[in-house]
Amino acid sequence: MDRSRFAPRLCFMAAAVLTLLGAVIRTVCFLTAYDSSTGYLNPGFLTTLSTWLYFITPAVLIAVALMIPKDTLPSTLNQKLRAPSAILVALGLAAFSAVVLIRFAPAKGNILLAPALLGIPAALYYGISATRNGRYPDWLSLLGFIPVFWCITAVADLYFDHFVTMNSPVKVSLQVGLMGFMVAMLGELRFRIGRPLPRVASVFFGISGYTCLTAAIPLLVATGARVLSHPLHLMYAIVLLTAGLYSLYLLFQYTCLPLPVESTEAQASATESDSTAQ
Repeated sequence: MDRSRFAPRLCFMAAAVLTLLGAVIRTVCFLTAYDSSTGYLNPGFLTTLSTWLYFITPAVLIAVALMIPKDTLPSTLNQKLRAPSAILVALGLAAFSAVVLIRFAPAKGNILLAPALLGIPAALYYGISATRNGRYPDWLSLLGFIPVFWCITAVADLYFDHFVTMNSPVKVSLQVGLMGFMVAMLGELRFRIGRPLPRVASVFFGISGYTCLTAAIPLLVATGARVLSHPLHLMYAIVLLTAGLYSLYLLFQYTCLPLPVESTEAQASATESDSTAQ
């Protein structure tokens, strides 16, 4: 078995399975163990397992990434069919900014204005870059840091929301999801500026998919079931849903699709060089 191709695919499969498991378990927790009078999840086996999966998932992804032989992953991201997922994130961010600026920001104050305003250029980044391949021009790479800043301001907004308890499971899961989105963007931007960290990026994409979707899906389902009813949290969940799908799709493209031609040629040249040296 070719470990150079099996281990990357295993990384995606582990991320996908753990994300599905985590989202289902946390959804069940909110539907069956959420106490609306206190804002907390009642203790139990599923609640504890849901918490531990936040630690188990990164550990598994790191272990699988370490199985990938060094210098076998491509140095560029496979851009095939990336546009729909990137546009989905752009629409999520644009919808967030529009709704928040119209409905929430005037009443809530200045803190919320930061993510509301940053969501517009962040959406532009995904819209502009949706069909671009390879290394980005400097201006577009710089624009790519706007989603990172958006995540930082969104975490700050949630943190300073005194109407929701500090360690609320909803608030914590949204903050962790935003941080997952942020590290995935940093991993992707390394490719865009020509300084990739392939195995690290694989872990970042997997962690982002897990944290974003295990925050978004349970919250969306619980809101639909009228267990939760916080409209601003719902808007954050919509963005994280698109970000989680985008991250997992990037991981799928990078680890499961055929290698880009330039990466295949580079690896062949490396193999020939090694043979000559021997």
